[in-house]
Amino acid sequence: RIEGLDVQQPVVGGAIAVTAAALGSTVAAVPVGCVPVNYGGMVYQQCGATWYAPQGPQFVVVNPPY
Repeated sequence: RIEGLDVQQPVVGGAIAVTAAALGSTVAAVPVGCVPVNYGGMVYQQCGATWYAPQGPQFVVVNPPY
């Protein structure tokens, strides 16, 4: 404490919740930044650790194809 002045340290940090897409869930569009991967005659979308396969007009979360 400085005479007549309260000095406090700024609060730094916090929690960030990250959830993975559930296997088998469907989305209308894959997130921005996904990379198309052609494997076994199908074009999957790789979004970090999450993989999507086309299913009609949507995409379904799948296990990595390889």
